[in-house]
Amino acid sequence: AELKIRAEQWGIISIISKEPDVVFTIEDFSKLGPLLGKGPGSVRIADEKTVHLRLPKPYFEPETLLNVLRHMLTPEKN
Repeated sequence: AELKIRAEQWGIISIISKEPDVVFTIEDFSKLGPLLGKGPGSVRIADEKTVHLRLPKPYFEPETLLNVLRHMLTPEKN
């Protein structure tokens, strides 16, 4: 629930963990821009609604993945 609330502000509809990627389905790519450089791994844009974040295997441990996503989805304070 926490990640869902955080994801909404970025226009993210769903987040699916499917090793070696975390797959984001998005409403509007323009909202996602600042988020793409915040996390570890590499980003691949599949189409205008789908973004894949490729992570190293250790990042898929449940607690680690949760912490990575929390960090990525937290807005930066000015």
